[in-house]
Amino acid sequence: MITTWSAALPMIITFFLLSFMAAIVFFTNPKDVSAKWFSIFIFMAVIGSLSYFVEIPAYHLFIRYLHMDDRNALYYTHIVVGTLASISLFLTPYTYLIFCIHYSGFFKNWNRYKKAGSAILLFPVLLMYLFFESYIYPFSQNFFITLSLWATPYFLFGHFLLVFGFIKSKNPKVRLQKLLTCILLIPFIFILTITSYWIRNEEINLSGNSLIIFIFQFAVFMFFAVKYSILGVKLTFEKQMMENSMKVLTSSTTMLTHGIKNEIMKISLVTDNVTAAFKYSGQVDENFEMDMQAISNSTQHMMEMINKIKEHAQEITLNETRCSLSQLIEQAVILAQPLLVHKKINIIKKLEEGIQISCDSTHILEVLNNIIKNAVDAMTSDGTLTVITRLETKKATIVIQDNGTGISKEDLPHVVEPFFTTKNTKSSFGLGLSYCFNVMQHHGGSLEIHSKKNIGTSVILAFPKRKTL
Repeated sequence: MITTWSAALPMIITFFLLSFMAAIVFFTNPKDVSAKWFSIFIFMAVIGSLSYFVEIPAYHLFIRYLHMDDRNALYYTHIVVGTLASISLFLTPYTYLIFCIHYSGFFKNWNRYKKAGSAILLFPVLLMYLFFESYIYPFSQNFFITLSLWATPYFLFGHFLLVFGFIKSKNPKVRLQKLLTCILLIPFIFILTITSYWIRNEEINLSGNSLIIFIFQFAVFMFFAVKYSILGVKLTFEKQMMENSMKVLTSSTTMLTHGIKNEIMKISLVTDNVTAAFKYSGQVDENFEMDMQAISNSTQHMMEMINKIKEHAQEITLNETRCSLSQLIEQAVILAQPLLVHKKINIIKKLEEGIQISCDSTHILEVLNNIIKNAVDAMTSDGTLTVITRLETKKATIVIQDNGTGISKEDLPHVVEPFFTTKNTKSSFGLGLSYCFNVMQHHGGSLEIHSKKNIGTSVILAFPKRKTL
């Protein structure tokens, strides 16, 4: 019996909805291994629904173009459907478990043994293909019993890993992401396990109830992605917006500074000529000299401003070498010593020795200088500055904390935007943190800022695992 279009429609909509969700996660963060495996898992989960989409065209293809009789056409149509369904049923629990292993960080040395581990976990799939006719649909009762015996533990252990990752996370932002991932996936997988692995009733799998469940899951995912951040989606959107802003800033600043610098040089030259001419004529009085000096000072100050803006907004070119994080911190602290001493800032260093990364030491040192200076500016006398380095499963991080005035909720989303500043000083152009963000992006890393008003601020610089040596 061939499925009708009306019965297949819920599965077709499900396929496109969840495939779109998988594509969002993958293409917004293509270098992240967890995002890649999440996308593969979602695609495997819905590829079975694709069988309902191709069943009718396949049947008519065999009848009309290959001139098969109804019996043979139905047989080969069931092979097509069975092949797609078995791939989905077998690889969904496998890819889900692989995703959870990467995402949770439960196995510290997984990258070292990932090929062997992935092959071992694939063993039940190979056995299913070996002992069952997994390409012929519908499947037998024994097929589903055997399948559920290993697929269910895969799903349950994946749930455990997700919960473990949430419990062990210390960073509030990461902890929230992992909690949202648990909320998104665990109920969905539970329903999927019941309807696709435990209950062998095709009417349940083809009903509109499944579509409602998948639409609800898609809506929850999109809500989390827009409102918070899940699986890196919102963070990546923000990074793309910031990268575009930096590109516009770089090109615009190059033209602007070039034009303004030429005009300032003209003003400076005319000022010098006028001053020289009046001195030569003997008509210079004290007020005139003061006015000319004021013009000269103003043009000099404007030139300094232009050079500083150009320095922070120019395109960054990296010259990467092997660097010690602890040594970079020590150098930055030495450079900031006059500021620390002037404000009587107490500095606490918790540096994990032996962390080596590949980076441009000049740019990273400037990033540290900017962040430390901001922290000192935000604190009153006798404040405390804490600097922490640590090597985690997927990254190396530098955390710089202060107990200063903090940043308001309204200002926090904008602090890395070019020319945004909360300082009421003429020397602040709002380019320091945007420069820091740009440098970290060029290193393939990230810059995160957590702050509470009147409590303090934490800045986290994260370098990806591939940068550690």
